[in-house]
Amino acid sequence: MNSSQKLKILEYAFNYYWGSLWWGAESFIQDRFENWHKNKRSGHPLLSLRNKQISALRDCVPMLVGTSIDKNSVSNACLPIEVTRGRMTDFGRQIESNLIFADDFIYHENSKEIFSNPCTPVWKRRRMWPNFDKQCISEYEDELLQKFLAERKSAALEQGGYN
Repeated sequence: MNSSQKLKILEYAFNYYWGSLWWGAESFIQDRFENWHKNKRSGHPLLSLRNKQISALRDCVPMLVGTSIDKNSVSNACLPIEVTRGRMTDFGRQIESNLIFADDFIYHENSKEIFSNPCTPVWKRRRMWPNFDKQCISEYEDELLQKFLAERKSAALEQGGYN
């Protein structure tokens, strides 16, 4: 598959835009987010901050990575967003990553362990996959995100906004 075919797949098959929710494999998160502490989870939620359409496979898709929070301590979260029904995630403890690229959306793991198990669903063979339970943040959550980014004067906002 050549680059232009991959770009067409990205354009039509994936909603990678602002506010879309994703899951990233633990190994992928470790590779792409500085100071990430390895844990026993298989993956973590991701929140896209991309505004523009992808034009090249190496285009960056800035994302926030989420960490679990106890529903009794939601008030302590910096940016609480519900990623699945009744499951809150804090997207405010890890800064955004500029090391997630367009081709990461269609990259498959080469692990023999993953492919040798016929019970592993195709979407789990990927480094990133869509959040099937909730594909995008709500209007209220978008307001929280905008306020969160404005308060922290993110470097990307200071440079004129996200891609």
